Amino acid sequence: MDLQQNQRKDSVTGLSEEEKVINYYETITLEKLLKERYEGSKLVKEDLEMIQELQSNFKLPDPVIKVLIDFVFITQDFQLPKFRIDQIASDWSRKKVSTVKQAMEFAKSELDYSRR
Repeated sequence: MDLQQNQRKDSVTGLSEEEKVINYYETITLEKLLKERYEGSKLVKEDLEMIQELQSNFKLPDPVIKVLIDFVFITQDFQLPKFRIDQIASDWSRKKVSTVKQAMEFAKSELDYSRR
């Protein structure tokens, strides 16, 4: 999807695709996001601990954590390896990523870099 398509407004909601995605990450809870990714399966204690660790150790806002979780989930064959999550969280924390838009841009640049 090119930038022009991404910025085109939906005639019903008045939001662009990017605005819809940002709104999704800003409004869904972390637990609900994980349940959706696990297709309704019950969350295990380790999942909830991972969320708490991301919040306390890296001080990332919840919407940024949601983008991070989705990015790792998609790029790691639908798994959430702790090492990879911590690696990205540490990087984003150092870079002061604080918004969904910034997190999406960092995820895209990381994906572009890994495809080279």
